[in-house]
Amino acid sequence: MAMGMPGEARAGLAAVVVGQQVYLLGGHNGEAPVKLVELFEPNTEDLKDRGKWEQMPDMLARRSYLSASALGTTVYAVGGSADGRTLNTFEVFDALKQEWEMWFCKPPMQVKRTRHAGAIIGDRLFIVGGFDGLRDLSVVECYDPKTNSWSRKSPLQQARSYLTLVVAGDCIYALGGQDRAKEAGPTAHREVECFDMYSERWMPGPSLNTGRVGPAAGSLVTRSGEEFIFCCGGSNGDEVLATVERLNVKEGVWTEVAKMGVPRCQHAVVVVNGKLYAIGGFDGKEPLETFECYDPEIDAWGPLLKMGAEKVDPHSEVPQAVVQKFHSCVRWGKPKHEIEASIKEAGVTMTEAVKAKDEKNGNYALNISAQNGNIELTKFLLSKKANINAQNANGQTALHMSVEYDFHYQTKFLLDANADIGVKNNDGHDAITGIDGGKVDGDAWNNPVIILKASNSKEEIDSALHNIEQLEDTSVVDKAALVQVGMQKRRILHGEWDHPRFMTLVKSLA
Repeated sequence: MAMGMPGEARAGLAAVVVGQQVYLLGGHNGEAPVKLVELFEPNTEDLKDRGKWEQMPDMLARRSYLSASALGTTVYAVGGSADGRTLNTFEVFDALKQEWEMWFCKPPMQVKRTRHAGAIIGDRLFIVGGFDGLRDLSVVECYDPKTNSWSRKSPLQQARSYLTLVVAGDCIYALGGQDRAKEAGPTAHREVECFDMYSERWMPGPSLNTGRVGPAAGSLVTRSGEEFIFCCGGSNGDEVLATVERLNVKEGVWTEVAKMGVPRCQHAVVVVNGKLYAIGGFDGKEPLETFECYDPEIDAWGPLLKMGAEKVDPHSEVPQAVVQKFHSCVRWGKPKHEIEASIKEAGVTMTEAVKAKDEKNGNYALNISAQNGNIELTKFLLSKKANINAQNANGQTALHMSVEYDFHYQTKFLLDANADIGVKNNDGHDAITGIDGGKVDGDAWNNPVIILKASNSKEEIDSALHNIEQLEDTSVVDKAALVQVGMQKRRILHGEWDHPRFMTLVKSLA
């Protein structure tokens, strides 16, 4: 169980947002720390929607009670514990390449720690508090990616493990936690400390209404422009909490808001598009496999939803009869709901279906949708975890086919979805040059004439013509090819086609 299984319950995990996507890292499943990394893309318009989940490359080391922070598209997984060891190493994940760097390429922290917290501010990574295996810590370290080095910063005024950090304005807020060396007073901290970036000192902040060990927090700005910090769950030392309180950053006052659906500590909280997501954690009895979404505009949490990517049996095989029927549906452009119903009736999942190939020609469903220029089905299949760079028996990818048949807008979508332009087919041609390698120069996927050829709506045609009208170097336009495309558009589009404008454009070309 060390690597972790998609969709399993996890506590002591970390989460970080890159763009509109959430990366969930590590944690433990109740038996052991895991390496598991999952990508979650929420549907922020619907609190009842589970969004999209996908398994990512595992971390190099198992880590629970780690911290995760993101600087641009670089994700830092720092410290944590595994096998009774407290770690001072950290790993770096490139979200664009979807690759991990070896931790020995990076200098370890000066202090090993678990149950700590991390935050990015000012292009630097701050790691605060935690537990070193013997005592709760007040130690603060700062990692500078530019120098690839760690330095000490002013310590917390109060040692804390099981704390959470959140950035609001120009400050880092340290919320909750515990100091087991305290001889008197409650175990769970109510006191809040703020790290001021100007003075680089910790100062007292507005105290929580409830002391919390193992809470999670996030900050957001509402539609009215008010900035709030939300502190969710944790334990008060006696029981795990479902309560949530928020701080009006300007007024400095904490107030209670709607409770989560279940008590959570050792969980993760992220903010995406103005909504708060509480993910996983521990309810006092066992790790949780659920997440829920909070909308601050209506002060309400959505229903409990199951976290995690679908579990796919790597040994399962989709019968060829099912594959061929599925591919036929895609080839003829059947509606998505009909395709899904057909697959469900066959007793397989969409994830299995999109990864199954036709043994006769090696085609995957994505190859077929791309070959036929059905951009909506292409998007749909990719949302169901189709491999964007899958090759058929001739080595063609979806990009090879889209480029070859001049489906400009589909090609642009595939490139935006990180299709590999350099995948070679069996004849040695790069995907970006099409099946026969001839889609270059005047026939390239982004040549103005090719763009016009692929344009059908009034908006697309207007944009394509405008691009040609604004060209400084008109030598990239084959005038004869342009006229041929214009004549085709006039016959097909009728009222949508502005022929006088087109003829004026043609006459203006040298």
